[in-house]
Amino acid sequence: MRLPVNIALGFLGVYVLLHSPAKAQSFDSQHQRDIVANPSDLHFRIRTEGGVKAFHRGERIPLVLEFWSDSPNKHKLNGATYDRGGRLLTEEFVLDRNDVADPYADYFSTGVLGGMTGGIRADPILDAKPHEIELDLNDWFRFDRPGAYRLYLKSHRLRRERNPGEKGEKTIYFAAVSNVLEVAILPDDPVWTETKLRAIESVLVESEPETPKPSGPLVFMNPPDERLRSARRDLCYLATPAVLPLAFRDARKSGRSPDTWLLIGSRDREQTVIA
Repeated sequence: MRLPVNIALGFLGVYVLLHSPAKAQSFDSQHQRDIVANPSDLHFRIRTEGGVKAFHRGERIPLVLEFWSDSPNKHKLNGATYDRGGRLLTEEFVLDRNDVADPYADYFSTGVLGGMTGGIRADPILDAKPHEIELDLNDWFRFDRPGAYRLYLKSHRLRRERNPGEKGEKTIYFAAVSNVLEVAILPDDPVWTETKLRAIESVLVESEPETPKPSGPLVFMNPPDERLRSARRDLCYLATPAVLPLAFRDARKSGRSPDTWLLIGSRDREQTVIA
């Protein structure tokens, strides 16, 4: 699958912006320059789920992306929520700080995925009712220091048909720019971390859904239920050395290899290799 040029450039832009000096004034100025390019009849907003603004280090940060349009039957949205390559290339986050780790940067830069993309997705046409897409900010960033962080999103999900008289290709792809969102990362709390780890463990000890055996009777293929999927994501994002024994036990129980993202995204890779 060949990506539109603007999506490919957007993926590179994440790296460049994060490794450039980021002062509050230049961040605000850049946001103003970017957001004025939004079509006047298109609206794009990001928020945290439930309006929560403060998170512990390693806690999942769920985002809700909302898109809507004043012009019916004009703007079409790529509604993907996952990608076979592991991370959606449609999202280009801009941060006001350059001390935030992308835990999977080297994983995606090695070419190990071979350009693999795609997955089941819908392409709704926007109207006055906001269309919501849920993502986890942790898939792009690992916040290792307490403090306030501001960010906005350039989402390369939009397209429209070219108007009569406009020159160029029939379909126009463009990025929508969101509002600025602020989140706070709290100082480390060992009690919270241990409580979270034990809560994850209590879910992972549950039985896996039944799967067919080569010579056994037919059974319905049931994927892991949402509680198991959610617990494994939380374990991955927690990223502390203490998650490793639990991750290995879970892998042995389920008959799968340990989560690659969990191993790569660990805060202490040296300790992970030793383990």
